[in-house]
Amino acid sequence: MTNDEPLYERTFIREWREHRGISQIDLAKRVQMDRGNLSKLEAGKHPYNQRILEPIARELDVTVDTLITRRPSDPIPFAKSYLSATERERRQIDAAAEAILKANRDEG
Repeated sequence: MTNDEPLYERTFIREWREHRGISQIDLAKRVQMDRGNLSKLEAGKHPYNQRILEPIARELDVTVDTLITRRPSDPIPFAKSYLSATERERRQIDAAAEAILKANRDEG
């Protein structure tokens, strides 16, 4: 293992921080963390736990699981979109899905 390889599981903190336009120094201040430790955390050279990830997730306006599972550029999982939709939007989504499925069945 080289000195550049991460020691801990990957996170997407850096990607979310940059996506939100927040500097490493600002995020470190907001979560009351040493900037050097935040840098190591982003590089996979500092361990993380729930206590560390929760304030970071709050500041980046994401969930803790998002910080460790997806980049900002990744598509939003359909279920999450559906669950965050209003009742009216859900009816529209359901109708659109039914129409797509029906059209595909009729073609085949």
